[in-house]
Amino acid sequence: MEKRFVVFLGLSLGILVGYSMLSRMFFPAPPVVEKKTDVAANDEVVDPVDAAKEQAPGESDAPVPDEPTGESATEQPDAEAASPTNPQAPAVIEQRWESFGSYAPGSGHTLLVTFNSRGAAIERVELTTRNAKGNLKYRNLEDKSGYLGNLALTARRELGCKVNVVGDGTPAALSGLLRGDVLLAVDGISIDEPGELQQVLATKKPGESVSLQIERPGTTPPAELTLTAKLDVRPLELIRPEPLQGEEVIPHPLSFLLSLIEKSGVRTVPIETPRNINWSVETLADGVIEFRLTLENSSDPLELVKRFRLGKQQDLVAVGETLAADAPPAYHVDMELELHNGSETPRRLAYSLGGPTGLPLEGWWYSAKIHPKMFYGAGARDVLIHTDAERRLVGCPELYKLAKKTPDEKEITLFADDEKVPNRTLKYLGVDTQYFTAALMPSAEGDKVFHRAEAFALGDVSKQPKGYTRTTDVTFKLDSSPIALEGNGDFKQSFRLFLGPKDPDVLEGYELGDVIYYGWFGAISKVLKSILHFFYGIVGNFGIAIILLTVVVRGCMFPISRKAAKNAAMMQELAPEMRKLTEKYKGDMEKRAKAQQDLFRKHNYNPFGGCWLMFLQLPIFLGLYRCIAVDIELRQAALIPGLEWCSNLAGPDMFLYWKSFMPSMFVSETGMLGPYLNVLPLITVSLFLVHQKLFTPPATDEQSAMQLKMMKYMTLFMGFMFFKVASGLCLYFIASSLWGIAERKLVPKPKVNLTGVSSGGGKDLPTPKKLPPAGSNGVEEKKAARKKRNKGR
Repeated sequence: MEKRFVVFLGLSLGILVGYSMLSRMFFPAPPVVEKKTDVAANDEVVDPVDAAKEQAPGESDAPVPDEPTGESATEQPDAEAASPTNPQAPAVIEQRWESFGSYAPGSGHTLLVTFNSRGAAIERVELTTRNAKGNLKYRNLEDKSGYLGNLALTARRELGCKVNVVGDGTPAALSGLLRGDVLLAVDGISIDEPGELQQVLATKKPGESVSLQIERPGTTPPAELTLTAKLDVRPLELIRPEPLQGEEVIPHPLSFLLSLIEKSGVRTVPIETPRNINWSVETLADGVIEFRLTLENSSDPLELVKRFRLGKQQDLVAVGETLAADAPPAYHVDMELELHNGSETPRRLAYSLGGPTGLPLEGWWYSAKIHPKMFYGAGARDVLIHTDAERRLVGCPELYKLAKKTPDEKEITLFADDEKVPNRTLKYLGVDTQYFTAALMPSAEGDKVFHRAEAFALGDVSKQPKGYTRTTDVTFKLDSSPIALEGNGDFKQSFRLFLGPKDPDVLEGYELGDVIYYGWFGAISKVLKSILHFFYGIVGNFGIAIILLTVVVRGCMFPISRKAAKNAAMMQELAPEMRKLTEKYKGDMEKRAKAQQDLFRKHNYNPFGGCWLMFLQLPIFLGLYRCIAVDIELRQAALIPGLEWCSNLAGPDMFLYWKSFMPSMFVSETGMLGPYLNVLPLITVSLFLVHQKLFTPPATDEQSAMQLKMMKYMTLFMGFMFFKVASGLCLYFIASSLWGIAERKLVPKPKVNLTGVSSGGGKDLPTPKKLPPAGSNGVEEKKAARKKRNKGR
């Protein structure tokens, strides 16, 4: 027995160590990169020849990368300026940034969007929704440094960095900082590169004040001023420029870039790429920003227009209907594309629209995102598509592995007109994370049937560090069907961009409800979620609501669990008899098993009576697990308001950051334990062990003793496996374990004797009929009884 136990213990430890080593080998944590929150896409010169290499929609190339984003951003002339070698290039247009929306608590805005005139792209989207108390509803859970606001800084040849945008309501705007100012220093620390600002802010906390030394143009010499900004809480950035990783040198493209091709017979010719050119910008009324670009090719000018409008709640109701008072907020931007043929010659064109990039990696090391298909893996960022034919999720691991294996053919076709697809009518196409989604939806007025859609990983994955299987940046591109543009003709296409949380009430207004995937037991998850939110509406605390939900679940299962508890108590009482049988039939397993069956039958004991509770609890447990894993309301819910510990019930409680002094094999993001010491899993495992100690029947032989030891160590092993589970789920385990212990303590002990057994409720069970001896079929006894009766006559 001891040898088997040692082997079992060695195998368990081997699994733990092997899991940690394999995780570190194949899924190492992404390296810590300097956050470039205030870094703008620079104006670095792009070779027109390289820009023209962008292939047509439908061909198997990744989009042409955008210009570098980083600390080397400097003020330079536009790449496509007219020159002797490029006579047809448009006139020089200065690169500009614009922001729409607001960070201010009372503005009513849910988004703060930053646009970049280079490619008429969306560069950054910050979620600025406020709760009833005026606090950010979706703050950045990983970067808790002070927030000044996105300034789209570009380095100057002289000292300081130019401020290119100041978002409304941000601490920078409230301090009096203006677009065009030159930021010289923050708290006396010089700012000569955009990344240096974030280095200073990383040492500050929300609520602290910083002094901004600036130079304001407009006077000779420019005036030098000192402003004071009070830092605030950093909002979640749903879209941002993706930081370069490892040995990457080419930056990832920005979001929703446009490419064009000319359809000439069977050939497709790329048009001068509009994604690397500065578009002219104009801010219109009613929250509309318009980008324009004219591409001239000899005598055939082509004008492109992209318009963006921040969405309103009224957009989500039918014309003439009244907006409900409790209507969820709007999280969309309407985008309109327009092509105008400036010549008399008809043209046949097509466009390719890129998807969102740089979505957040929040909680990737503990999140429980699952793929709808059993043997496929989901990542921190996945591509999701829904057409009239199918709903499909393409996982980040799948895209990463394909890009690693075949870098030149890294696209996965979602649909194409040359394939046997029943219907290519698009409902939505997006990039999905655990709690947020950025989705592209064709408007009702525009075309919904497209030529092709592809998903792919961005960047050069061969130059990224190992282990980016679940975290690499992914996106998509959507190619239009051929467009017949008559002389002086126009073409328009509208889209709605959903950029927001995976809140069921919010998603309902956009017909995106199926973005949330609950798993196999989705119906149970939804019921439990409804009960959980009902209790939250009463008590106002999700931690208490989870405990009340546990009481309801265990209360509904009380009849079954009580029977299981009585069954377990009966087994404890029968343990002495079991030991006697073991000693009596030590060398005969068959007779011992027969005698045990007779003993169980004599006292009305069913050894499998406790299994029903386990089978019934499994779907409830899995349903609750998925309910807590996908419920965005738990993402920022604190167990104890005002306390940093356990301030996110959708993630681990994170009591202590121990990565700096513990072995990295176990405490890295991909290690078994994670970078934080979590208290609630330790309490959970302790209660499991107490439950086993109090109520597990004593061993009757060496084999059962071995099983008891294995159960104890398996409980510890499970504690390692579930060390990073959501703290909300740990609360359920703790409350359920305490309920089980109390329930077992309250069940009266049955009294076992040779003639009957107490049921535990004060009534004795009827004395069972005398059973024939073990191994006998009862025939001889019946014959003897018959002879005795005949003799009496």
